[in-house]
Formats: sequence, structure tokens, C-alpha cells
Amino acid sequence: MRIAPNTMMASVPIGLGSNAADVLRAPRSAGTGEIAKLGGASRCLPWPDRTTMPVDPMPIPSDLHYTLAPGAQVPQWAAMWEHLSTAFGETLSAFARLGPGDMLLVWVAVLLTLLCILVARLSRGLSRFTGRQLHLTTSLADTALAAGCLQREMNERQLRAYVDVAAVSFQRFAPGQEIIVQVELRNHGLTPALNLIAQVTLAFLPFPAPDLPVLEAPSPDLLPSVLAARESRAVLQGVSIQSTPGTAERLLTGELGLYVLGKLTYADVFGREHVTTVSMVASGERLKGRQPFVRCEAGNQSS
Repeated sequence: MRIAPNTMMASVPIGLGSNAADVLRAPRSAGTGEIAKLGGASRCLPWPDRTTMPVDPMPIPSDLHYTLAPGAQVPQWAAMWEHLSTAFGETLSAFARLGPGDMLLVWVAVLLTLLCILVARLSRGLSRFTGRQLHLTTSLADTALAAGCLQREMNERQLRAYVDVAAVSFQRFAPGQEIIVQVELRNHGLTPALNLIAQVTLAFLPFPAPDLPVLEAPSPDLLPSVLAARESRAVLQGVSIQSTPGTAERLLTGELGLYVLGKLTYADVFGREHVTTVSMVASGERLKGRQPFVRCEAGNQSS
């Protein structure tokens, strides 16, 4: 079926006695308002012309906007202020129509709202202040704890025992005889040294010695002792030179040195263990003059 130009298709329901599926599609002649019959009875319905249909767009208050550019509008503040003033006046009129009891309830609600806002702000400020105070208190506690630990450590360092070898001197030195030296142990601290074990040995080594021997574990015959504060104790130690002929001459010429190697272990009254290692030597002119031993550049440490 061909449809003439300027025609519209319409679907119209058939009368009550006809089938609902039987739909009438017919062209409308321009300006006649009638529907052609395509088999079966039908009802003629008027069809409005599009050119005569009324258009009712949504009105926009022209007093609220003015055009700056195509498609861009900004509010007029004078008109908006007028509308706000009107709304405020109506609100005051509504309040004026309220009774005394209603007004009292309104003011009570307003005051309660303001009170809640004030309490909330005070609570927030108080919580911030409490947090800062807690942070400062924690910092002060940590600082006080660190200062207390430092002070306690300084007190222990000032009061603890310090055991060292104060001097080593000759007791006997003659060719063909045993060499005997006296080692003086001294506690320089203000409290006793507990469980003191003094391990001392003599050795003939090249002078100067490139390396010093490491002392072995102390003999089980060495019993721990206590050395009081500011007190000294003498320990005698001997070594024979008869088994090695020419040792005395090499010591006097400075080819060899007589080394005193010591290891002192003890505990202070605060329960801490300490170790002191000693390395002293005499050779050449010092042996000839029977002068005290001097400390080596290495092998002297304390903890």
C-alpha cells in the first residue's frame, strides 16, 4: 500500500462487537479530519492539525534572570532579595499568629539548639585540649624515664669497681736464675670487685712483637676473690730462663722483650661482668736498670 505525502497513520480501536486485534490503519486527507474505511465498520475521530495545536511552555520569571550571553544566565540579586524579604515577612506573620504557649515552646527549642551547638563546640575543644595534654604528659614521662635511666647509668659508672694492673716491677733478675716479677692489681672504683680472677703469664717475644698471644682459659686452681674499693693486691709471677741459653743476653740487647700478659675478670656490685686485658713489656736498658714495665700499644682494653 502506498501512502500519499502529507498523510499520517492512525490506530483506532474497532467497535465493541469487533475483534480487538483488528486495527484500522488509514491515511488522512489533509484538512478533512475523516478516516477512510478499510473493511468493517469504524468510527471517525477528528484529527487535530499540528499547525493549530496550542503550545504551553513552562513560564520562566523574566525578572529573576538577565542574559549575559547565549545560554548563560545569572540571578538578579535585587529580585532574589525581594523574594527573601517576602518569605521573611511571611515567617514573622506566622510567628505573630502563634499563641503565648507556642511561642514559648519555639524559643525553648531555639535555646536548646543553641545550647547543644555550644556544648558540642566546647566538647570538641576540650577533647583537643585533653589530647594535647596527654601527648605532653607522655612526652614528659618518656623524658623523665630516659633521664632516670641515664642518671642511674652515670651513678653506676661512678660507683662501680675498676680493676686494673697498676704496676709491674722486677723482684729478681739474674743470669742463670728464674725471673720473678710482681704484678700489682688495684681496684680504682668506689665499690668492691666481686669474683675476681687474675690470670697473669710471662712470655719472651721479639721486641717489638708483631702479634701478642691470646691467653687461654684460666686454670681451675685460680679461685675467685674479692678486692675492696681503693685497695691493691700483689701477684708474683716467675719464668725460668735456664732452658733457653742466651735468653738473658738477648733481653739485655733488646732483641727480645719480657712481656707480661694478663686477663682480669670480675663483677661489680650492680651485677655486671667486666673484663680487663693487660699487655706490658720490658727490654734492653729498662731491664738493665730494673725499671718498671711499660704498656704496649695493643692488648690493653677494659669493659
